[in-house]
Amino acid sequence: MNHTFRHTSNRTAKFSWWCQFLSFLSILFLVGASDSAVFAQSTVNLQNSVHRLNAWLAGSSHAPGWRKYLHLNQLETQAAMGDQANLSTLQQIHRRFDSNVDGLDAVEFDDVRRSIENQIQALAASANVDPSWLARQAMPMYRAISIDDLTRARDSAVYELGLLKTYYRNTMSSRKRADLFYDLQLNDQIEFLGGLEFELPPEISVGKTTSQIKDERERLKEVQAEIDALPVGKNESKGDAEDDRPGPDDPLMLPPSPDSDEDTSEELTAKRKRIKKRIAELKEMRLEIAEKDKPRVDVRKSVLRQLATFNKRFDEVAQKRFDPYFLSTALTTERFNFLYFYGTDDNLQEEYLSRVKALQENLAESPMASDRQSHAELGKLIQWFESANQLPELVSAVRARFSNPNAYLSVSSNMINQIAGQDVSERQRIKQTIFGRIIRGVANTNGTVRIQLNPDADQANVSIRLLGSITSQTYTRERKFRIDVAASGNYSGHRDVFANVGGFYANVAEVNACVYSSFGGINTNIGLIQKLAVKSFAKGKRRADAETSRRTRDQVMEMFQSQTDDALAAGRDQFDKLQKKLIDKQALVPAAYLRTLSDRIEVVAVKQNQGSLAAPSGPSRYSVDSDIQAKIHETLLSNFTDPIFAGKTFTNEQLQDEAIKRFGIQPPALDPGEDSSADLNAIEEEQFSITFSRVRPIQFEFAKDRLAVTVTGVRFAQEGRAIRAGLKFRVQFKIEDVGSELKLRRDGDAEIEYLDPDKKDAKLVAFRSLLEKKLNEGLKDDEGFSIPRNLIPVQQLENAEVAKDLLLSQLRFENGWAYIGWRYAPDGFGTMFVDTPAIVYPESPPLEVSDVVGAIDGQVETLNGNSIGDAVESEGAFPSVLEGQILIEPIR
Repeated sequence: MNHTFRHTSNRTAKFSWWCQFLSFLSILFLVGASDSAVFAQSTVNLQNSVHRLNAWLAGSSHAPGWRKYLHLNQLETQAAMGDQANLSTLQQIHRRFDSNVDGLDAVEFDDVRRSIENQIQALAASANVDPSWLARQAMPMYRAISIDDLTRARDSAVYELGLLKTYYRNTMSSRKRADLFYDLQLNDQIEFLGGLEFELPPEISVGKTTSQIKDERERLKEVQAEIDALPVGKNESKGDAEDDRPGPDDPLMLPPSPDSDEDTSEELTAKRKRIKKRIAELKEMRLEIAEKDKPRVDVRKSVLRQLATFNKRFDEVAQKRFDPYFLSTALTTERFNFLYFYGTDDNLQEEYLSRVKALQENLAESPMASDRQSHAELGKLIQWFESANQLPELVSAVRARFSNPNAYLSVSSNMINQIAGQDVSERQRIKQTIFGRIIRGVANTNGTVRIQLNPDADQANVSIRLLGSITSQTYTRERKFRIDVAASGNYSGHRDVFANVGGFYANVAEVNACVYSSFGGINTNIGLIQKLAVKSFAKGKRRADAETSRRTRDQVMEMFQSQTDDALAAGRDQFDKLQKKLIDKQALVPAAYLRTLSDRIEVVAVKQNQGSLAAPSGPSRYSVDSDIQAKIHETLLSNFTDPIFAGKTFTNEQLQDEAIKRFGIQPPALDPGEDSSADLNAIEEEQFSITFSRVRPIQFEFAKDRLAVTVTGVRFAQEGRAIRAGLKFRVQFKIEDVGSELKLRRDGDAEIEYLDPDKKDAKLVAFRSLLEKKLNEGLKDDEGFSIPRNLIPVQQLENAEVAKDLLLSQLRFENGWAYIGWRYAPDGFGTMFVDTPAIVYPESPPLEVSDVVGAIDGQVETLNGNSIGDAVESEGAFPSVLEGQILIEPIR
């Protein structure tokens, strides 16, 4: 047996690959942007505290033990689920963190414990709450921000700043640390916040008085409209100059009829006077209030300027630092900045009522995937309530209902076992001593190592399974006689591994073995001796079999445990390296978790920002046989670009630089078209700037088998001339099948719409023409972008060995989702059936039924779950089966 498992150890890399693979899944969604504002406070606190705990445990020999005891895999999943987390699961995990185990008093553990408590409280308050119902009750639920609220937020920011200093002192050289502290002004910020005192606006403030004046002016307009609507008499009203009194013979002086409840001209005139007088009084009151409140307002402006300076420092450093301690501190300090801004605002309640009304109207429309603008505006409304510390239950309920995971990536058990599984077939010599007898002979072993997936919604739960059989022919000598013995048996073993994006641990291996022997004869013809030998063998058989089984089990256990230990250690080293890389890219990684289904491991990810929700609904299910499947919602891409562009102004040169820096591309539509013969003045005329919309500046769309990009600009400038009106321009692409090659091509001219046609002027029309020319330039000669056979969009996977063995098997865009699938075949591909709605260009005759059935042998499932062979048997079914699917030639 020893020889068998020494041979297996040469393939430890197989197990190591598996462990590396688990860790690799955690970085497949590096598609976010550095974003200093995120979603629900309790959720982001929990996520940040878990990230910091993982960073603290990274590389520690105690990490697997803590991960197992504290259920960190399940906690990572619940943290990533945010407002959709399972309350009872969080409560069970909290009990572990709240136990009296030695070591749990460390700051990192205590932070996680408190974050779990806050999340439990938040989820309990918003559980089973209908957002629309809660919004209808929200008008009287305004809560003023108190000095206690501001104090707690400030103290939390100071605490986080202190933790950041401690972390960098422990992990960074003194020179780098000093430079970073200077860049962030950490000491100055701690001192400033620590000495900050708060003063709230007066109950009757300038802002509230201004709102009252606004309301009175609206009433005045209504009264004046009623006066203007009255019939004109013989003597028209003289207005205020004549006390607005009609003449005695004016027909308006006639008393109203008994059924009329309208005001008379005299009553309306008197009402107008009262309103005007009230407006004058309010203006005078506002001046007095402004004078008294000026010292507080001046202090507020000074504090906000200083907070903005600190925030700018964090933004600058955020371009190169993304570790969880830095991100957590940046978020906490920014949260305090928001709270201070809104808490010291002198008219927060009026703004609250206005936002509630907008929220009620938005939720009444029930935003779904097709209503992209409503869904985007809902995210901005939620951002305001969260920043202003209002309606936390409603914020959580909206996110739980309208912000679902927007990315899924899964790998099939078939592919995992093709890579990590192995077969063992060995022959070895045996020399052992059992009960004082030397046993010699030959043993043959046959076994397999496979990866079994165990369904688990909270983590990757897999078993490394060992299953094999053994046969042997051995002999022993008794004096001058040789006794032959035949044996056969089975052995099995398994070791369970549990993983999530933050790490993994493994249980101790378990092995069983059972060996049965049979008498093979003795080298003598003497009958008496043969009978004695058989009798002696039978007498000791049970004991010998038990001992042989035990020895086999121990040997298998030792080797299996050792080899999996080596593989797991190698995988853990790789995982730690990835974790260190992720520490510097934490802001780029969406909230994600692993889970196991019956036939695949899946990564589920949510990319959302404080003002941008994730997917409003989940993806559809297609019965397409793919070894790797990716389902990506359009909000994943839009939420990536929102923090970069929302509300910001870029010149076309800056947009080019941003596109090259972020995506490595230079959009031709933004290229000024400079060449050696170009006229400089003509080039200068094409320079422009755009101020992007604050709501969904760049909208990606996956629908009707098309990919579209819509850009919304609210203001433009060209040659220093301001264009104070907006445009929305949309470019659409389609997938075409050109000679069995997939291509992405433009689908028609760019569509450019005026945001407000009433504001259209000559400058805007001319600028629109310029954009239209640039966007549609060369459209007729566009040859499209060839889609590679394996379509590997993730840079980390391009260099992987498995990439060359992947072939695209699915590509479609529907209802906001992109569905992409790959088949894995290291031995090469035959003709493959591809689920794609590609448009055939130029049009070609339809495929013959026999060609398709012969190519795929009736094994590939269609969208309705039936095989081609089954569909052909039903009359009229075949055309619908072929719809939206093409054949790809084999790779040579």
